[in-house]
Amino acid sequence: LPDSELTPIEYFMSVADARELSYDKTLRYAHELLELADLIDKKDRLIANLSQGEGRILCLLQTLLGKPEILILTSPFSGLTQKDAQKMRDLIDYFGDTYTIFLSTPSSCDLCEMCDEIIVLDNGVVVERGTHDELYALGGFYTKLVTSE
Repeated sequence: LPDSELTPIEYFMSVADARELSYDKTLRYAHELLELADLIDKKDRLIANLSQGEGRILCLLQTLLGKPEILILTSPFSGLTQKDAQKMRDLIDYFGDTYTIFLSTPSSCDLCEMCDEIIVLDNGVVVERGTHDELYALGGFYTKLVTSE
């Protein structure tokens, strides 16, 4: 999680400094990201005073400061409240149109209906790939994962 003694804006600007990003552009984009995540009213609070889920959302947002081509998210909903998990889903859905997002999650239904393609691995080997509907219709490995939850 981010440095708890910083505010979200200070955190984003420290990340921008470390990545040698433009101060003015980053400051504007940081405000846009906080607005999008419905955290703009908390921009001047210490991160220590935010919920764990809000801290995790800040971690996601800071990765976007450099506008990467690919995001890799591991268990993005683990330990989040329903409210924060929904915020995270909304952000992933929103940014899925802009970025290629790889999700590694033990829960097969976290985002299955939002994904353009699902790749199911078993011991590191691709066993199935397709959309949620395609894989579910196969009645194979993916269907067993989804129905066992």
